[in-house]
Amino acid sequence: MNSQAISVIIPLFDPRGQALKCVRSWVEKQTCDRSQYEVIVVADGTQSELESQIQPLLQPQDSLLHCQPEHEYELYNIGAQNARGSLLLLTELHCIAASNCITEVLDYFTTQNYDAACCRSESLNPNLIAKVEAKLFSLTVNSEREENYFDRLLVRGFAIPRSLYLEMGGFEWEFGRFCERVLSTKLHSQGYKLGYMTNAIVAHCNNTTIAASLQPSIEFVYGEFCYREKYPASYCDRYFGDLPLWSNRAIYRQQTAQMFASILAQNFFSEKRKEMPQAMKQLQQKAFWQAIISAYLGMHWFLWKAWFKLSWSYLWAWFMRFDADRLYSAYNRYWQATIPYGRYKYLAEHLNQTKVFESEVYCYNFAELNRERLIGFHGLETWQGQSFCWSEPIASILVSLAPNTYNVRVETLPVRPQNPPLHLQIFCNDRPIPNFTQNPDGTGFSFEISQKMFLRVSESSFYLTFLMNPLRLWEQGSSDRRELGLAIQEINFDLV
Repeated sequence: MNSQAISVIIPLFDPRGQALKCVRSWVEKQTCDRSQYEVIVVADGTQSELESQIQPLLQPQDSLLHCQPEHEYELYNIGAQNARGSLLLLTELHCIAASNCITEVLDYFTTQNYDAACCRSESLNPNLIAKVEAKLFSLTVNSEREENYFDRLLVRGFAIPRSLYLEMGGFEWEFGRFCERVLSTKLHSQGYKLGYMTNAIVAHCNNTTIAASLQPSIEFVYGEFCYREKYPASYCDRYFGDLPLWSNRAIYRQQTAQMFASILAQNFFSEKRKEMPQAMKQLQQKAFWQAIISAYLGMHWFLWKAWFKLSWSYLWAWFMRFDADRLYSAYNRYWQATIPYGRYKYLAEHLNQTKVFESEVYCYNFAELNRERLIGFHGLETWQGQSFCWSEPIASILVSLAPNTYNVRVETLPVRPQNPPLHLQIFCNDRPIPNFTQNPDGTGFSFEISQKMFLRVSESSFYLTFLMNPLRLWEQGSSDRRELGLAIQEINFDLV
């Protein structure tokens, strides 16, 4: 069969009452010559009545495909595999195209030097809830017109060469709705340019009920954690930010939380507590109660707490659904509550699937370190060309070494000012290190770990924990709101 310039792919799910209008806008109402493009509707067999209504609308070059996908986003991949157009235009069943949309897409790829591009999305708002959702969307994607903005490939409408889409593997639907962002970042990280087609317009019908946005929002953040589990932290932090809940997830494991609770409990009754600054005491007290909850109630406590907040915010938004002045803040609070729920849901289901580090490691270079070893560390940064990680005032590293006696050298950068004083305490598991020697030039310190500090002779790993007085740069006029501890480059263990 003859190939077309462009293939429009429409999966048959989530119609929102717009299915026939959507298909007609592509099949019947485009100004582009009909011989230039085909429309591919991909169905999973769950909406046979709608299929029977759509089939008569299609023209000879169009097609209605049937399959049994594992996820709705797999329908896009199946459509792409069967497409004859050199360019793909992916959209949704509740999006209605402007009459010149395809013409503008073809013109854009002819005249502009971009590898993929998104359409401009306008809103169809059947009720007040839809208007609120449209406002929230406009606030969350207000960077889409910036030159280097990467997160452009939204299925409301975007175009990409078929060969490039297939080369990238299409949508990695195992990450749920997060797969849109996965494809965008994959293209951007490999140097492809992503554009914004101002004149290619689709009208997106927003949700008309509060409950309709619940599952997609949860699936998106759940998918993000699935992705972070599989891909390097440096890559994820670059595109999605350094997320403390993820990087510190090990603290929610019950065995690790018990260790932290034991360390902090010792401090409550130690003589050193009298010398601690108030900020240090407050942080340790807060961390102690979190560790106690994690140790004895587990991650499901945090999931239940997030569920309760989500349920309450949903009810409040539902009661406010006819009040234009109050609905926006109520709906926004509800939408924000889906984020921690989705994240805690993932952790509750996967937290105990811990990665095991088999081989012994004597040098821990933070520029190369697997982030799964760390609790309470910020992302990698540089100072005068040297890589390091800021710790938080309570931080640990998982060390893969058998019980023995070691001389430990912690190499730091001299970027922490003398005030506030450090008040450093060090623990091997929950055993305190009584003495350490600080380097005169402020570039680190050293101490010894003896074999008797290990909990069991059979263990092949242990936690090295640091407690210290927080450095709060915002108190010195900085915009940095982080609680900081040590600027660590490397930790070395020498067998004695």
